[in-house]
Amino acid sequence: MLVVAALLTATAAAATPLDGTHTRFHVRKGAGPGGNGLSWESAFGSLDLALARAASGDEVWIAEGRHVPSQRVQAQDPRSATFFIPAGVRLRGGFEGFEADLGQRVPGAAPTVLTGELGGAFGHAYHVVTLGAPTAQQVAQGIVKATELDALEISGGRADTPGNLRGGGILAEGGFLRMTNCALLDNRAAMGGGAWLAGGTFRLRGCILRWNHAADRGGALGIQAAVCHVAGSRLASNSADRGGAAYVHSIATDAPGGTPHVAFQSCVLADNMARVGGAAFLQGSQGAGAGRAWFQSSTVAFNRAFERSGGIHARVQTPAAAESHVHNSIVWFNDAPLDPELGGGHDLRFSNIGDAWWTGVGCLSEDPLFVDASARDLRLQAESPCVDRGDNGLLPADLADLDEDGNRWEPLPEDAAGRRRVRGPMTSGLWGVPPSALTDQGAHEG
Repeated sequence: MLVVAALLTATAAAATPLDGTHTRFHVRKGAGPGGNGLSWESAFGSLDLALARAASGDEVWIAEGRHVPSQRVQAQDPRSATFFIPAGVRLRGGFEGFEADLGQRVPGAAPTVLTGELGGAFGHAYHVVTLGAPTAQQVAQGIVKATELDALEISGGRADTPGNLRGGGILAEGGFLRMTNCALLDNRAAMGGGAWLAGGTFRLRGCILRWNHAADRGGALGIQAAVCHVAGSRLASNSADRGGAAYVHSIATDAPGGTPHVAFQSCVLADNMARVGGAAFLQGSQGAGAGRAWFQSSTVAFNRAFERSGGIHARVQTPAAAESHVHNSIVWFNDAPLDPELGGGHDLRFSNIGDAWWTGVGCLSEDPLFVDASARDLRLQAESPCVDRGDNGLLPADLADLDEDGNRWEPLPEDAAGRRRVRGPMTSGLWGVPPSALTDQGAHEG
């Protein structure tokens, strides 16, 4: 268990309710001792102090600066220090330390970094953040709340020793996590360098996952036996043996016409590297739970594999074959000695695939004409063959709520830069759109 008893004793001041039931705590690095965390003036000087007090439904506002975990899972192992977040607690960063409401934050003005760099001889923490799962009682009572990470950089985790091999940045096994406008940078593990997401529900929106590495699988994300929806995010310059950006395994079968269990929507996967599956590796299985993922209105480009499948690899040489669905997307300029763009089995629809051998309904194989490929500006030029070449009927439900309007069942409303997907009026039902207002292929609207 975490060593938090002393913290609980030291911070036993009464809390002011946030909404009649829950509490908002404040953390400001360098704040003096004795604060109760209920305002910036009385802020805790350590995030660990706030987490020791927080319970499901509470919120923690964290001022700018680098925050290092000190609470150890194993008392004798300094590298076991981690920010343990109880299920249902909301962590928000990006504050300068005076704000009274979220709207006063200025994006990028006050970076809030949770780092695994412990300093000195201690090196790096195994996991920068560890998510707590809801209790059996919370599940039975149906009161499971989402854990939230908002406007945080999580970096410097190193899950690299036996017993601690998964999730250098985030270790999440179970529970319900929402991540918004976060960055996972320079984390390492054997599996899931940036984050290991297993056995729960995970939604990532507007995030950057860069420079993460896995010695085995899933440089940025390892996804296993989970529901995971990633939208409006960029996964770039990650590396692994299998799945430079993402590794997906043991995913339940998607019901026909139902909600995908794993989906990347309005995402860019670029400049990732692996032995197999430069951008993504979907694992086949001996049983029922193979790797299954949807790439919807996304761009997979400039990834590299040293053996095969520079873009996406869906393993099919197993009793339960992996499944990839590539819709309204671009898969181009990837590289590998074998299968430079795609390897394995794929359902391709209204997408632009760099290898003309691959075909599918509404698909083409023409240079997508990015604005500046060398600078990785993957927006589309006006003359791009991908403009108005998508199928509005394949616009997925907004599963990660990309536009933050609370409606997860509307058609995907925005591209990777926040521009409207369909630039015309909706007609005749949920998916009906006039032909003059077609969506484009790829992560960006032209």
